[in-house]
Amino acid sequence: MSPISLLLRDRNVSLEPSPDVTADRLAQFFIDKVNGVRAATENAAPPTYTTHAGQHRCSFREVSVDDVRKILLNSPPKICAADPLPTSVLREVVDTILPFIWVMCNASLREGHLYTGVTEGCRHYTSPEENKCSP
Repeated sequence: MSPISLLLRDRNVSLEPSPDVTADRLAQFFIDKVNGVRAATENAAPPTYTTHAGQHRCSFREVSVDDVRKILLNSPPKICAADPLPTSVLREVVDTILPFIWVMCNASLREGHLYTGVTEGCRHYTSPEENKCSP
């Protein structure tokens, strides 16, 4: 079956699994694919990187304290291992820490990136199971 036919097929008709497709064959396909890319690029020049020294093409409007407060209080109460503060505690102390979060949000919008401390928590987890967030 062609890829177009497969995409346009009737979804109510199930396709039988092919005995030709096994986990070993699928794994070998990707191993061969990676080896082919490596072989094709082994003599390529190393990549070059340039730093943009010009003006930013977009800018973000700063958010108000009220905007940040609404977002924090209206966000779903999810908990993740990378969170520095559980959502329930955040909601209890939101008015106390709101000025700090507000400054951090606007600085991130102005500069176009999150500070290392904000993103560092996600780097400490090595497996998807450890980094799973619960609803």
